[in-house]
Amino acid sequence: MSAVKLPLDLTQIHPFRELKAALGGVGAAHSAWWELWRELGYWAQEGNLIGRLPGEALAGFQNALTDQGLPGEGTLASMVACKLLAPEADGYYCARFALLNRDLSGAKREAVGGNMKKFYGDQKRLGGRVVQQVLSISGTKFVDKDGNPLSSEETEKVTRLIISCDNALFKGERPSPGFTEALIQDALVVSRQLTDDEIDCILRAVALKRAHPFLAGMTAERLLPQFRDMILKLA
Repeated sequence: MSAVKLPLDLTQIHPFRELKAALGGVGAAHSAWWELWRELGYWAQEGNLIGRLPGEALAGFQNALTDQGLPGEGTLASMVACKLLAPEADGYYCARFALLNRDLSGAKREAVGGNMKKFYGDQKRLGGRVVQQVLSISGTKFVDKDGNPLSSEETEKVTRLIISCDNALFKGERPSPGFTEALIQDALVVSRQLTDDEIDCILRAVALKRAHPFLAGMTAERLLPQFRDMILKLA
């Protein structure tokens, strides 16, 4: 594995101090931090997005923590509590690791290529998925801010946009209750303001720059209200 970079002021930064307090000492905090950095380094080397700890890695990571005499679940929870890790739908993201290890040998290019391939594949399968999703959502949610029902075309467009945002952010499949009235109305604003081509352009930029610190912990709920400005924010 290529070398990973640690913060030069590791023992002084807030997440480390919080971890030390939670785990009961400097030694335990050092062990936990190193196990996380090593795990993230391995997954980056495998072509995963730099800084991302996927759901499939969690069991092995917690076992590695246990081997160091640390509580697996408890240590993971402490890393989230001190904001070292940000929860995602299907894993966790460490913005600090991503910032320090952008040049991790060969990983970034492979990760971007793999992620974009996944994004394009998910988008190609949108058609049937949108129809099924619309049918599973209560029709009372498809209204504008004044309570007026959406047309069938707008209903399909906002559902497609929400699923596409989840795809661009590499989130898992959103359950039907996750399509809230507020989220639908945010998607409606975007779909009325932008053309399909403009929306696709922004979605591709989000998927391509998923490792950008601004997107750490991003969700469709946070993305849609600032959707138009994404190109500038990711520059």
